[in-house]
Amino acid sequence: MRRLRNLTRRQASLLAGAAVLCAAVAGAALTGYVGVALTVLGLFFAVLLGLLLLLVRRLAALQRSHRKAQADLRAVLDQTQRRVLGAVEELLLHSGDRHQEVTDTLAAQRRDIEELAQRVEGRTGDGEALETIGQ
Repeated sequence: MRRLRNLTRRQASLLAGAAVLCAAVAGAALTGYVGVALTVLGLFFAVLLGLLLLLVRRLAALQRSHRKAQADLRAVLDQTQRRVLGAVEELLLHSGDRHQEVTDTLAAQRRDIEELAQRVEGRTGDGEALETIGQ
């Protein structure tokens, strides 16, 4: 019953028409007019076939539009993936450059510390040099 309340005006009119045709077939068959019953039944099936063809046509159009939308979405996804991969590659290159800079800076600082330690060691001696570096 709940589904019957949710029918659109067009669906309700089609359902009422089908009910009228079925009642006409049943009435003609019960009264003995078999020829009329078969004619109404044929009309019913002709209308049903027409409606099915209309439905198939609408579904085909819907399927075409769905495929087009899916192709568009796929194209957008491919572009987004390319952009993300490009950004990741660029970040990797920048991080490699920063890593190289940090490594070079650390190596330079290590050389400076070693030079300072040698200078302090040359002035004072082994034990005092370590104390001076520690301060």
